[in-house]
Amino acid sequence: MFEYHPLVEETSELRQLAKDHLGEEDFLEITPGYSFYVTLKGDVRPLGFATSCISFIWDATPKIQRLVNPHLEGCSKKIGWLCNSVVHPAWQRRGIGRKFYELRLAELDKEVGYVLISAWVPPGTERANVAGLAERFGFKLLGVVPEFWAGCGCPSCGDACTCGAAVYLRRKPRR
Repeated sequence: MFEYHPLVEETSELRQLAKDHLGEEDFLEITPGYSFYVTLKGDVRPLGFATSCISFIWDATPKIQRLVNPHLEGCSKKIGWLCNSVVHPAWQRRGIGRKFYELRLAELDKEVGYVLISAWVPPGTERANVAGLAERFGFKLLGVVPEFWAGCGCPSCGDACTCGAAVYLRRKPRR
């Protein structure tokens, strides 16, 4: 029913999905090999996308570094980062998000020992919307950074954002 494709560049359709569901048109990172989009089989219109990258922990904000650094034993500080993930609401709860996790983690696990998620936590809630899925894939919640997105043009709050970021970390499974 679905086809998953490597995401190597932005298209107008993907930018519109980002604008509609993230409040922005620009992707934070598109790293070929670690980012994907999904269509219906035989169709070209995207139903969702997921981006990832490989970075160094010192590229993260100090608030995230303080949470993550104590857990990076024996690591070169090079980590995978699951960035944006969007599935159009009409196509949610059909396994697309799970498949995005599987695809990205399979590629990142070839390169790094740890993968990080910083997920949006709206005001008045205690958990990120990705909490259940992240935990099923072995991510552990390290903490929530309050008002993390302030000044970023949050789709819910604007620049006066009070949303937090739930920080999750996963160590590559040993084989």
